[in-house]
Amino acid sequence: MEKQKTRQKGERLFYRFSSLQLGKKIRYLFLFIIGIYLVFFVLLYTFFVRNNLSEYASQKNLNTLTSVSGNFTSEMDRISDMSLLTMSNDAVVTYLDGGADSKTRSTKDTVNALYDMMNVFEGISSIYVFQTDGEYVSSARNVTFASPGLLESSQWNNELNKMAGGFVLTINGNGLFLLKNDVDGNPRDVITFMRVINDLNT
Repeated sequence: MEKQKTRQKGERLFYRFSSLQLGKKIRYLFLFIIGIYLVFFVLLYTFFVRNNLSEYASQKNLNTLTSVSGNFTSEMDRISDMSLLTMSNDAVVTYLDGGADSKTRSTKDTVNALYDMMNVFEGISSIYVFQTDGEYVSSARNVTFASPGLLESSQWNNELNKMAGGFVLTINGNGLFLLKNDVDGNPRDVITFMRVINDLNT
């Protein structure tokens, strides 16, 4: 019964289409062909193009992340090399090993040595060398404030001491540093690269 009704509807539609003028027939035929093309392109986009675009975007994002990771690792290696040079610099060693009198005499030489290193290694905002008593020398391109009192906190430097000369990456030195923005003077975050300077002889 249902098949018969469907066939009758189809016959009626065919009869109506046959009775139309030639111009209308051509118009409806074009609309039908355009509809078929639209359905085809929608299906093509849904099943093929969209999947390919998603895979392309995912691959591009992965390549970008890989590149950023490689650049970051390379930058960390570069800064690590600079910190090792700082640790073995004669002026720095003299400043760290000397007494109060020799500290005063070597401070200027140490600061000059730190600035020389900053000129070689671009992109470094500042270099600080701290004594265990909180005294320090520094060179900086930006206005940076330090709170050396935090060095006495075992909770703060526990990870740093545990690395025993290995580097620790933090933001603002976990409160040790404050970097002022050159434009509006408001503080801004800075990545800090810290390590304990051990005596290379002992």
